Amino acid sequence: QVHQMGLYAIYSIPFVRPGDSARNGSLSRIHPNDEMALLKSKSAHPSCFNPETHIVGFLDSGSDSTFITRRCARRVGARLIASKDLSLTTLDGTGTQRTEIVSFSILDVHGRMHEITAYTRDFIGPPPCQIDLDTLEAIFPGYDCGVLQRPAGEIDMLLGADYFGLFPKTEIICSGNLSVMAGSLGPTLQGIHPCLTAYMVRSPTGHCIRSTTLT
Repeated sequence: QVHQMGLYAIYSIPFVRPGDSARNGSLSRIHPNDEMALLKSKSAHPSCFNPETHIVGFLDSGSDSTFITRRCARRVGARLIASKDLSLTTLDGTGTQRTEIVSFSILDVHGRMHEITAYTRDFIGPPPCQIDLDTLEAIFPGYDCGVLQRPAGEIDMLLGADYFGLFPKTEIICSGNLSVMAGSLGPTLQGIHPCLTAYMVRSPTGHCIRSTTLT
């Protein structure tokens, strides 16, 4: 069974490799006071997405754990903490999978580093569909909708409720049930609108979060 639901937060998130110079919890090359320049250079804006410096992160409050693909874990230089059998409950039932527990660091839009601990998986989700910016600009005239576009590439990381502090909680603007929300990782689009087509992404927790049809 697939349920049609709204848009979820998907970000382009800069990561920090081991050995990158840091000072006071932020990269020394970042100037936290210059937030607009930081937003443009190290944020969710799709124009700054580069797989050498950024990961595609999907925020899912329905998951109580965080996941990263094994390929991405190698890319970010994640540190191996342990290996274990993980009991994973999805809509298909409960099963046990072999996984690694790893840690790595990401940057928020203020230049602060956050250490993330995650379980590894071979696959999390397909590349997110791009937002129809022309339609979105008609919904939110005068707002720079380009910052809400999604990055290209498969989902690298699912950030679960164990890092809910990084989730967007401040509403910037809204139209009906569609809102532009802001948080530590930048602005994002959340909710649903009849003029925007939803799509399906199935998370490791089994949540069917988008679909073009009901079945």
